Amino acid sequence: MPGFLINGVGDPAKNPANTVETGRRHRYLLTLLDPLKNVLIYAHKVTRPTFEADVITAHNGQDLIYRPGKHKWNPIEMTIYDVVLGPSLPTASENSTAAAIYDWWRNSMIDVSNSKQFKPANYRKTCSLEMLDGSGNPLWSYQLYGCWPSKVSPSDLQYAETAIADITITLQVDRVVESQFS
Repeated sequence: MPGFLINGVGDPAKNPANTVETGRRHRYLLTLLDPLKNVLIYAHKVTRPTFEADVITAHNGQDLIYRPGKHKWNPIEMTIYDVVLGPSLPTASENSTAAAIYDWWRNSMIDVSNSKQFKPANYRKTCSLEMLDGSGNPLWSYQLYGCWPSKVSPSDLQYAETAIADITITLQVDRVVESQFS
């Protein structure tokens, strides 16, 4: 990170030192469900949990007073490179990250061939997301309760592109417990 005390300018008592380290976007650890553990090393983008609160409006004479009401956690998106994996996965039919994700989704959430949904205990799981420092220690930790994939979106295909194909998974989250470490 660029220093705040460049060429001796600035008061060290009032400004941070030039040795301050920032959190980096590329340092994170996502712990998800068992079927995807071999796939997660290919995750290249994950959104951090955010919430929205409803606003309650109270009338007090001619004034309006606003208070927070119920809140909800926004879905988390995780983007994974679509790569060919080979025989390292538990079943031979899972030969790519896309196949592993769709098999997990199909085997735990929705039985498309029989047009039915599995029990929530099969797919609602607890996951965790940690933002790490340069030594691998957590700066922020999020326990994600009641996670389940509401959407699986592969990237578009086109001849004009040479980028790596990826898949985005949207995770619904019931509740998040956030912890900050120092």
